[in-house]
Amino acid sequence: MALFQIDYFAKTLGRKTQITVVIPSDIPPGIYPALPDVFKPVYLLHGYSENNNAFIQNAPLQELSGKYGAAFIMPSGENSFYLNDAARGALYEDYICGELPEIAGKFFPLSKDRKDVTVAGISMGGFGAIHSGLASPGVFGNIISYSAALITDGISKLKEGEGNQVAPYSYYRHTFGDLSVLLGGHNDPKALAASIKPEETPNIYMCCGSEDFLINENRGFHETLQRLGVKHTYEEEPGVHDWQFWNRFIPRSMEWLCGDSQ
Repeated sequence: MALFQIDYFAKTLGRKTQITVVIPSDIPPGIYPALPDVFKPVYLLHGYSENNNAFIQNAPLQELSGKYGAAFIMPSGENSFYLNDAARGALYEDYICGELPEIAGKFFPLSKDRKDVTVAGISMGGFGAIHSGLASPGVFGNIISYSAALITDGISKLKEGEGNQVAPYSYYRHTFGDLSVLLGGHNDPKALAASIKPEETPNIYMCCGSEDFLINENRGFHETLQRLGVKHTYEEEPGVHDWQFWNRFIPRSMEWLCGDSQ
């Protein structure tokens, strides 16, 4: 496998940023003989307090890249929840849904066919994957979320001076906007799911550990998709919010993505 670390100036973020990329090239002959010339891009979004190296440090991406002919593209998202931050001029939704696929396509031989383009993520990145995929269904044909931080229902009830185990009210107010009108708005994944046309909805794969502190949020979103009649795959098994659980499901989700289960 080939591993790239890229620093470049992102217009939508107004500053230099980092991307880590794994592509299945430079492979000894005979190991993966059926590799395509153009790879399926999988945009992997890291979790809260992590960075663009989280997946390469913890998950078997090089093996999966060769097995499935996938290019794993991992941006740095700070603690943005991959939402636009107009106050800082850091437009992370615009970056993930527009500039990042554009620049990655200039650097690497990537499929531009929507059915081959996937956005995936863990925890905060799982929120970002669901939000970005539903906000820009013309870009992404597939969404994969691992233990997504689908916290909009909970934080919408926060008042100034309050917070939770992760961050204070001021952080959520800055990141998500006015919390009193969060539900039903653009930054609410349930509202996006309700507004999208069924024929435009990306394929969706979700998983979460039954002992994860975010299990109720994931069950709630799963139930919302069921109520809306949105086709999706939801898997739940014993596990907590850690890489041991996610590394059980990352290979499984790639089989879902590249197999016949969609």
